[in-house]
Amino acid sequence: DQTGPEGAQVVFSRSIDKGKSWSTIQALSESGHPATHPRIVATSKGFLAVWTEKISKNGAQLAMTFLE
Repeated sequence: DQTGPEGAQVVFSRSIDKGKSWSTIQALSESGHPATHPRIVATSKGFLAVWTEKISKNGAQLAMTFLE
């Protein structure tokens, strides 16, 4: 995750050469909705990214995406 002017955001980058170089960072969480508690779960088909996204002063929701 990274922190910007609108709060924390969940981001993703990939390496296919054992960490020598990395892909351009892409945002996983929605801009303007502070994200917390990011987790990555390995599956047999890729990775599941899960986090909490604050959608209002009093509400938050679970958000997720699958990464192949």
